[in-house]
Amino acid sequence: MVCVVVSVLGLIVLIGPAQEVRPQHTSDTSCHNPFVEGVRRVSAIFEVDLQIANEDWGELARLLEDFASSHEWSFRDTSRTEPGVLMTLYLSLCAENRLRILIAEQRWASQDYAPVPPERGVLLLFYGNMPAGVWHPVAAEIVGTLEKNWPGRVRFRDREGRFVDRPGFLDDPRGRIE
Repeated sequence: MVCVVVSVLGLIVLIGPAQEVRPQHTSDTSCHNPFVEGVRRVSAIFEVDLQIANEDWGELARLLEDFASSHEWSFRDTSRTEPGVLMTLYLSLCAENRLRILIAEQRWASQDYAPVPPERGVLLLFYGNMPAGVWHPVAAEIVGTLEKNWPGRVRFRDREGRFVDRPGFLDDPRGRIE
């Protein structure tokens, strides 16, 4: 198991197969903070593994920002680049119903800006404690946009980090399995 610790939006994020996030210290009371209202532990409810090149990060950020804008969600991009050292892609989208989508990627010059492990793409992690009927349509819309822009490069992972088949709820326009 590979674990990477990164600071995102004033939170400490632990990324591993279970995609568990635990709080450190933050005064952020926005929908981007999963630890408001006394929440002490969160795990991803859905994981998308997008096989794109680092050069595609800007396009991904633009697509997600457009999604956030058109759905009246909040969007944050705290990505940065330190030439010859590090490239980061830190994106957060959230709705007032506390559904969140988080991307926290780092690529180090010392590793030729490659993902670790090499077969891993950019992870889009969905968080929220809500019924599937709330988040399934959002996931279906976002996955549809990703598949349109990067055909054949969208994969899915389970909570253990293993690749799984494309979930059936993504094929229903309402995001549900009948």
